[in-house]
Amino acid sequence: MTTPIADDPRFIAHLETTARITGPGMPFEIVEEDVLGQRLPVFANRPHSMREVLLGAARFDGRDCYVFGDGFRLPFDQLIPQVASLAAALRDTHGIGAGDRVAVCAANCREWLMTFWAVAALDAVLVAMNGWWTGAEMRTALDLTEPKLLVMDEKRRERLDGDPGVPVLIAERDFA
Repeated sequence: MTTPIADDPRFIAHLETTARITGPGMPFEIVEEDVLGQRLPVFANRPHSMREVLLGAARFDGRDCYVFGDGFRLPFDQLIPQVASLAAALRDTHGIGAGDRVAVCAANCREWLMTFWAVAALDAVLVAMNGWWTGAEMRTALDLTEPKLLVMDEKRRERLDGDPGVPVLIAERDFA
């Protein structure tokens, strides 16, 4: 039994195109590999870590990577040096290394993004906290995840009552 969509030439073209670009030797080739003990279809040419994704950004040269509402633009060719600088500071000043947790509770901002990439570059673990949480919810997240460092903006820091129990970097003043 056929359905109307099975006869639609657009659907057929979609299936044919998908088969072509996921076939052997193609950019989106799909192969089967063991993933945590299960055989699963995966992209053969995928990055295997966020560090590989970051290093791949260099191929875009001076094109815009991030554009912010205040007019600040960060081109791809500056992403890796800036992330490396922050990663070195996190490692050297705060002892962040592989497996350490770094919590971030801030509005969407360049410090949030740079922290994400720096933590990934160090093989550490980012604890992404919801910027809309109450102080009690933030406290619960900190207690549950036990981060080695907390990155916040002023607004969230004011909402978090008392000492967070870990060193804190404030986005607006500690990222020079």
